[in-house]
Amino acid sequence: SDSMLCANDIEKFFDLSQPTISHHLKILREAKLVKTQQQGTWVYFSLYAPMVTTAYELIKSLAE
Repeated sequence: SDSMLCANDIEKFFDLSQPTISHHLKILREAKLVKTQQQGTWVYFSLYAPMVTTAYELIKSLAE
């Protein structure tokens, strides 16, 4: 099962405002690097593993 965090949980890891966190999460979601799941009024975020793996492999190949 994927590890899911709500924006409030993610916010605790960064010294950024909630609107800034939400903006970045929107960009990551549009890039298909994170996926969302609605549970009641809460939206939970998790990594979209296939795209993250692809991005990692691309970056790794560029660094070689």
